[in-house]
Amino acid sequence: MINLLNLKENIGKIQFWVMAFVINQFIGWGGLQPENGNAGLEIVLNPDYLGLGKIIYT
Repeated sequence: MINLLNLKENIGKIQFWVMAFVINQFIGWGGLQPENGNAGLEIVLNPDYLGLGKIIYT
């Protein structure tokens, strides 16, 4: 189970950036998040738009 108190206390220490992907409608979201001391990119798309991940990345 997630320790919500610990999460609330540490949320300010976690830096991440999230954006919505919209092509006439919301198709997904993604952003940068901390990963092993580096930045990791995460892209989450509606299954109807999975082929656009590479285009969004580049």
